[in-house]
Amino acid sequence: LSVWTSPEVAAEPVDASKLGLCRSEMILERLHLESLHISGLRLENSHVKRIFFTRCRLVDCDFAQSVTAREAQISSSRLERVQLGVFATKISVEDRSELLCCNIRVVEELVVRNSRLHNCTFQGSDEDRKDRQVVSAVFDASEIHGDVSLPFDKILCEQTYFHGNRLQMTKGGASITLAKTRITSLPSMDGDTHVHLCLEDCSLLEAITFNRMKLQLKNVRFHKPCEFAEVVFFEKVCDIAFPRKSVFRCVRFKEGLHACIASGCSFEGCNLGYGQDAI
Repeated sequence: LSVWTSPEVAAEPVDASKLGLCRSEMILERLHLESLHISGLRLENSHVKRIFFTRCRLVDCDFAQSVTAREAQISSSRLERVQLGVFATKISVEDRSELLCCNIRVVEELVVRNSRLHNCTFQGSDEDRKDRQVVSAVFDASEIHGDVSLPFDKILCEQTYFHGNRLQMTKGGASITLAKTRITSLPSMDGDTHVHLCLEDCSLLEAITFNRMKLQLKNVRFHKPCEFAEVVFFEKVCDIAFPRKSVFRCVRFKEGLHACIASGCSFEGCNLGYGQDAI
């Protein structure tokens, strides 16, 4: 057990490199940092069952890829230029945490709730995917700033907002779901194959362009005309009212449409599938 706590977070950081702490070959039940302002903390070649950062500020710290843990939890903390290379099956970032220019290694599951990520990466080891079928991420009531690459198979975003220009999906066949969100803009979504995007219980408040993707719409409300180019709707599109002047170019409705409204819209080189019942 290793617990380091302080009554409150100090204004000036403690330089961990000058404390003489053991940095390698540690076996701990728990590493718990609470209300600490630390810089230069290094850990490698160690095993910790559980890692907790609570109300901390960590700057220029490095947890090497040779560190293993069951889980790592970051709560109400601010991390700046931290390399979180820990091999942990679950990483949690929650309770108004803020991560700036950090790298998070995700082996199986990442959960981010009520937090902000600024220019963060998710780089790991080539060995991480061995014997693992799905690597998933959940972003709930959070904000993601900067262009970002997401190396996940399955991503769920609820009330989460992307503030960058580009979102790259690095896993072939990856899917991303945006749910319960009022959308004013979306980053450009790229991938080696068509990105699979699902919108569920969302309102699109501004004009959005959907390009080169597989798209699924569930209880979606469009407020302004949108553009769809080289899009495949792989499930039947039901009960959707597309605003006038929406544009569809080379769009395929694989299972057709049902009870949709598309008055005053433009269709160019589209395949409407079968069984369509649009008004």
